[in-house]
Amino acid sequence: MSIEITKAERAIMEALWNEHPLRCGEIAQQVAAEHSWHRKTVSTLVRRLVNKGAIGFDKGVGGYLYSPLIYREDYRLGEAQKMVTELFGGEITPLLACFANSEALSKSDLSELRKLIEKLDK
Repeated sequence: MSIEITKAERAIMEALWNEHPLRCGEIAQQVAAEHSWHRKTVSTLVRRLVNKGAIGFDKGVGGYLYSPLIYREDYRLGEAQKMVTELFGGEITPLLACFANSEALSKSDLSELRKLIEKLDK
């Protein structure tokens, strides 16, 4: 099951993936450095994410406590698979070739890729 999360909603998710549970005001503080959103904006984004099933809540002392219902890695994998399907016809090799041809892969990236390939070969 894939949940569509907007860029703004992803900022809320990142705050909750980094630390949870959080109250809405605490989420607003977490995202304040990067976004100058009013607390009502944060509240709207939180409500949307609850409605989508991306986050859940418990009634705590002093308000609702929000936590993610989807894992960061599961979300990343879903988004990566969607991108590979949409842009590269579901094939990963052209994606890597795109990065390799643009010289966007560092020596560290190449080393990590080699380790992953060796692990997959075993």
